[in-house]
Amino acid sequence: MKFKKITAIFIGLSLIATLFAGCGSKKTEEAASQPEVQSEETQASTSTVSEKKKIKFVCWDIATNAKEFNDLAEEFNKQSDTVEVELVDIASKDYIDKTAVMLTAGEDLDGIAIKEIPQYSSLLMKKQIAPLDEYISKDNFNMNPYGANADVLKAEGKTMALPYRSDFWILYYNKDIFDKAKLAYPTDDMTWEQFREISKKLTSGKGNDKIWGTYFHTFDNTIADISTATRKGDLISGNFGYLKPAFELALEMEQDDKSAMTFAAAKTSNAHYKAMFESGKVAMHVMGTWHIGQLIADKKAGTTNINWGIAKAPHFAENKPGTTVGNLTPVALLSSSKKGDSVWEFLKFMAGEKGAVMLGQRGLMPGYINQAVLDAVASIDGFPKDNKSALETVDVVQQLLPHKNAAQMKKILAEESELILTKAKSIDEGLKELDERTKDLAADNK
Repeated sequence: MKFKKITAIFIGLSLIATLFAGCGSKKTEEAASQPEVQSEETQASTSTVSEKKKIKFVCWDIATNAKEFNDLAEEFNKQSDTVEVELVDIASKDYIDKTAVMLTAGEDLDGIAIKEIPQYSSLLMKKQIAPLDEYISKDNFNMNPYGANADVLKAEGKTMALPYRSDFWILYYNKDIFDKAKLAYPTDDMTWEQFREISKKLTSGKGNDKIWGTYFHTFDNTIADISTATRKGDLISGNFGYLKPAFELALEMEQDDKSAMTFAAAKTSNAHYKAMFESGKVAMHVMGTWHIGQLIADKKAGTTNINWGIAKAPHFAENKPGTTVGNLTPVALLSSSKKGDSVWEFLKFMAGEKGAVMLGQRGLMPGYINQAVLDAVASIDGFPKDNKSALETVDVVQQLLPHKNAAQMKKILAEESELILTKAKSIDEGLKELDERTKDLAADNK
């Protein structure tokens, strides 16, 4: 009996010990399974990061010639609580070909900056960009500041991209060269005939001391653009006889007046408009508004001391001052993306008023134009304050319109223009060949 009693007591104590041990083990397991207690600051930080949706936006040269992409993305990421933009950077010279390969391969991309209208046309044909109308309507986004450029980027009535940049031709001139020649600075109402006469008067010297009255850069359609601004035709449809006055003007200035470097000399010497103008070798030239930012930056960096001014681009007598030619840089949502809402947030920031003011402060002309944007451009340290009106236009004609043949037409135009400007063909022969090749292209791509 005594043994049984002792045994019972021992078993009871063992059960109690086991029970307590079990409770301790359970508490330890529960403690181990609980998340680590975080500070309020850490919790807020974790919450913000987890809430942000990451999108990939492809663009070019963010560390060199197009730093504004990086500036815009950084500012957007600071302001947005819901979206984080990661830029995919591609070298400018490879951009169109490489993005085409990436999209065909199905790489994980959400938005894209479009370098030129032929690339936009290609993206449209391949259905690689998505309409934005749903987002525009939902946010009641104001499209009016884009003007006619908004219509350029419509396809079948749908808005397929936003005009992020809208550059156009204006006149740049070297004040010191004009002062030395005792000539008045160009006005906003200069005709192409006046431009020619003044260029002759500004041309002087020989060899290394040569100063050209003007310089026509070797872009594919530099000369054709002079006539494109008249709206007598476009660079897609054919019937290119309307381009003749522009080629006559250029050849007379290069070959007869010798007030402009010949196309052949510019091509073989790899001449560049920026170096020619900044070094004081050119009295005046017509170039896109992106040149404003270049000149301001280079003068600030001390690489040039040019004393420069601006005016509206020259025009033919039948056109109004402020008639010029331009080109768009669109931004778009890729149709392969599943993050449309997030991409739209970035698009409306970079191509809306906030982004436009940031571009203006860097001397770049955005697609979104209002008084605040124009004031931002004109307020930059280094901007020529004496002619803000040079940036006011009455008609900006697009160099190339969106079309399935835009890329091929650009190539054909470049080839025939070079043959005309090097006098391998007469103007009439070159324009006739341009018409015939355009008809053949249209027939092949029906």
